[in-house]
Amino acid sequence: MFGCQYIWALGIIYEVVSASVSQTPESTILMAGSDMTFHCTASPVLIHSHVDVYWWKLGNQASLQPDSDGRKRFFPFTNGATSFQILNVRVPDSGFYYCGVRDSGNEILNGTGSKLVVHASPEPIRLIPKVSPINTSALSLVCEAAEFYPESLTFTWYKNDSNIVTGISTIQKVNSEGTYEASSILKTTGPAESGIVYTCVVFHLTLQDPAVAVYYDSISNSDHEPTPIYLQISGYTGAALIFLTLGAFILMSYKLSKCNA
Repeated sequence: MFGCQYIWALGIIYEVVSASVSQTPESTILMAGSDMTFHCTASPVLIHSHVDVYWWKLGNQASLQPDSDGRKRFFPFTNGATSFQILNVRVPDSGFYYCGVRDSGNEILNGTGSKLVVHASPEPIRLIPKVSPINTSALSLVCEAAEFYPESLTFTWYKNDSNIVTGISTIQKVNSEGTYEASSILKTTGPAESGIVYTCVVFHLTLQDPAVAVYYDSISNSDHEPTPIYLQISGYTGAALIFLTLGAFILMSYKLSKCNA
């Protein structure tokens, strides 16, 4: 909205339009790796003026400048408008951004501000098997998520098609970049079983569908003859069928929970 003042002189009303600066978008959420462009527009009274434009991020004392990695781009003031772009946004880029316009040495006119929130997906997730040097029959599975944001993330474990609720420990921490790191460890205490499928399922705000990682426990016994190849194929096929069935069940349950939320 342009601020207006009215002056009456000799019975004639003159409208004096004060300068103002607006910004778009007002607020946006992007995934890490995307490009973000902020737009700054000055009121018509400044269109034909010689102006200096400044950009800064709330909380930083100095105005933004081009950086060595070339991620920040500044566009010239043309026809009353200018833009500022950040390439390959990262979680630390989140914050409030402002443009300021100053004409002919006058005070800087601040823009309305633009809020940027950057999210990061925990994908890809990794499932790493570890065997205890003390008890070789015990198996530990470590499910690791990639760096993610925002904080809330959930691990769920399955043995074949049964949900596992014991023997699980989860570690989560924030790093210097402001993103989160998390892993979940599943420890089995009984003897290893051949043909068992372990599945780690990760739920996060950034995921339209849960992320899934699978470990197929195929143990060979040196005291026995090698398993015939057709049984190996049958075993892997069975594991694949179990995984597909479990995946469909998890996906259906997740979508139903979202509908009922």
